[in-house]
Amino acid sequence: MLCLQGTFVREVLQGVCQELKSICNQFVIRENSWERKVKKE
Repeated sequence: MLCLQGTFVREVLQGVCQELKSICNQFVIRENSWERKVKKE
């Protein structure tokens, strides 16, 4: 029972980490494009 819960928790944490990574990547991409716009002006 505990083993099953452990793997479930691990899978949930991995999913959360992947979501956070994709959100962070989107922010980085947005900041980079914003910086390029500022440099052009």
